[in-house]
Amino acid sequence: MKSSVQLYDFEFLKQVYNSDKEIIGQISKIFIENIPRYIQDLEQASLAQDWSAVSFTAHKIKSSIKLFNIHLIIDEVVEIEHRAKTVTALDEIPVMITHVTTVLKQVEAEMKYETSGNA
Repeated sequence: MKSSVQLYDFEFLKQVYNSDKEIIGQISKIFIENIPRYIQDLEQASLAQDWSAVSFTAHKIKSSIKLFNIHLIIDEVVEIEHRAKTVTALDEIPVMITHVTTVLKQVEAEMKYETSGNA
């Protein structure tokens, strides 16, 4: 189930929580549970062209992405947040959201697999 590219890691959390597997597991579980809502909120706000909601959701996602070092999409999420907040270059936001949601779905699947003890 693991992709060939490392999509995320727990290094930051290991440093902050002294590699406490229980705490890291709890944080991972919360993130996994929130991914579908993040995706839904981002897609719905974009379709509704509610740029304030897009910016707000991207901002919420950004902190989680940094926690798990999901480097593949961090710049894109920052860009989505900025463009939606400043209401500029909006035509590219849906494409960026599609990429971000694709990666988040992959991360969700891999984390579920890894945290289930199968990795």
